[in-house]
Amino acid sequence: MKFAFIIHPTSLADVERYEPGAAGKGRPLIEKIMEWMPAYAAVHVTGVRTPDGRETEGWFVAAPFMPESILALPRERVYRKILDAIDIAAALGAEVVGLGAFTGVVGDAGITLAERSPIAVTTGNSLTIAAGVASLLRGARELEIPLAGATAVVIGATGSIGSACVELLAPHVERIVLCARNRTRLERLEASLRQRVSCALTLCTDVRAAVPRGQLVLTATTSTEELIEPADLQTGAVVCELSLPHDVGRRVAIERPDVLVTEGGNVRVPGTPRFARVR
Repeated sequence: MKFAFIIHPTSLADVERYEPGAAGKGRPLIEKIMEWMPAYAAVHVTGVRTPDGRETEGWFVAAPFMPESILALPRERVYRKILDAIDIAAALGAEVVGLGAFTGVVGDAGITLAERSPIAVTTGNSLTIAAGVASLLRGARELEIPLAGATAVVIGATGSIGSACVELLAPHVERIVLCARNRTRLERLEASLRQRVSCALTLCTDVRAAVPRGQLVLTATTSTEELIEPADLQTGAVVCELSLPHDVGRRVAIERPDVLVTEGGNVRVPGTPRFARVR
């Protein structure tokens, strides 16, 4: 089955890596140019091969927007460009398309796009959740954190990814701090989880107050700002990032060598994948 993935830059650095001529133009101008740009096929992916020898190909199709534009512009305008990208994918031969980064959270998290799409649509959330929790637990084992007595903090706990991660983490840890901005939604989540999880649950609406409480931290937000700074983390903490743009500040990598930060949504593609820019 041929596939496609809808992509967009998550930072100005992404734009400059793909198009060096954008350097020095300034973020406001780049944002506006991308709002005007149509969808286009960006990358052709070949060499994806399963262990039993089956091979497929796919495409990364760009719906040019910065994350802030996706959140701020009229929803129908954003939908239209994403649907244009899906149409390009279908014309190339893709039979299923994944919604990458903020294209998977705009509006109703892909439901409307799936209804209007000529091919199957997935957000990839299930794979992201499974990979993220596995990454966090592996990090804990490598840093020899005793899971049975550990506290995990889930930032963005009320979202579809965050809430599922809570349920998967619950059998492994002593306590989970559920952190999100909306207290009412946190209380509803806690009530729904009480009958299904055995670990202790606490609620927090302040990221800076929640993060220092956990040896394990998982982020799954749609924030466009850095939420976690070096001083927020416990010594030897493990952080799993499922958010794009990243929630963990850049200074953490420089100032906290004792902390392990992983991008938990990443997986190894089977075969020998090759990525060629579409001209």
